[in-house]
Amino acid sequence: MQIENCKYHNEQKIIAICLKRFCDNESRLACLQCILEKHLEHQQFCQFIEEYFKQQEYLEANNRKNLYKLTSEQLQYQNKVAKLQYLDKNIVQENNEDIIQTDDFQEDQMDIYQKQIIKSIEYQRMDVYIQKKKYDDFSENFKNKITEQVQQLKTAVVDKQSNIIETLQQYNNQKVDCQDKKKLRQNLEQDIKKIIDSKKIEQNQKAQQIKDFKNLKINVPQLNQDKLNKIQNEIKQIFSGINNQIIKNVGVSLGKQDFTFHPKLFATGVYKTSSDLKTIEYIKQDGNKRYALLSQPIEYGEQVKFKIVKQGSFTGVGVGYKKGLVEQNYDFNYSNKNYGGFFYSSNGYIWNCQEPFSQSNHYISKTFTTGDLVVVKYLGKYVEIEVWDNSQKKFQVKIKGINPNSSKGPIVPVVNCLQDSKITIIDD
Repeated sequence: MQIENCKYHNEQKIIAICLKRFCDNESRLACLQCILEKHLEHQQFCQFIEEYFKQQEYLEANNRKNLYKLTSEQLQYQNKVAKLQYLDKNIVQENNEDIIQTDDFQEDQMDIYQKQIIKSIEYQRMDVYIQKKKYDDFSENFKNKITEQVQQLKTAVVDKQSNIIETLQQYNNQKVDCQDKKKLRQNLEQDIKKIIDSKKIEQNQKAQQIKDFKNLKINVPQLNQDKLNKIQNEIKQIFSGINNQIIKNVGVSLGKQDFTFHPKLFATGVYKTSSDLKTIEYIKQDGNKRYALLSQPIEYGEQVKFKIVKQGSFTGVGVGYKKGLVEQNYDFNYSNKNYGGFFYSSNGYIWNCQEPFSQSNHYISKTFTTGDLVVVKYLGKYVEIEVWDNSQKKFQVKIKGINPNSSKGPIVPVVNCLQDSKITIIDD
């Protein structure tokens, strides 16, 4: 950066700028002489230009560092969320229609049953692994042993061949008498016989080793494909029995949600929400218009948890067709199939917009009340609703007939309540 000369002292460079708010001097740019003559009384407000730019460079570098750190953390978070979503959707889709209703099975009994099955499968898998390991180790040791013995025989043959060559050279090159020639010939014949014998021994040893291998192989545990298939089938079967636990542990929660209201409802104040838009409370009745929707559609395998803060005279939670409810102005009319709701109410009834309402067919005598936690799980063609009292599951119901591809969609979580009702969305 080029530094200009002071306009009052041409021989000196500008080195500072005065930052005092009400400085009496005409120019705020100052050289050393200006500081001594005009800014000495408030020199603490004079900022050296070089130091100022160093501070700015430091701040800029620090900001870039912080931005990079925040960006990296955001990318890591997004990758974790994507992995969880991928894992959840793959697990749930494999078991689309295989979920078994377990009303009469207590959670602790289910846990024991699951652990026993998983433990049994692990034992069987370990048994198969041990068998395969023994087989592989035996094969490897046998192979190494044969290779070693063959190498030893080859070495012996090479040594014998060297002796024969040496004997032949002596026989052909040396001048010896007949007696010596006879002796050399005998030695040559003996060496050749030894090589032939060693070849026979090698062949006999190989034959015996193959025979021993066949005998030993009979006693080595063999991999049983039927056993492997049986284990695989058992793994598939237990998924249907523990599917609820899997969804509970790794299911994707929707997290913080916003409520969406029809303008007419919002204007008349039928509902109110807390400041963080996670609590819905009934204010006054406006005919049968008493629906509230969560704005974000619920995807396959996802769940929403509703805490019943106050039950009131009527409370219902579940899912519904967003466009269908909006088109009907949020009217709740159980005889009208267009209202678009699939939910379970606190008075023990299942409400299904695809079926005409019947007290005898839709009443199951199980209810939830103030303090209960209601978990709504969307599983494609049906919704599963679990009711929990603290850590104990009270019961679950299943409402079928949902069309995921309906033109009245998308599928969204719904709340339907009357006087004195209050519900809170739970994040976990």
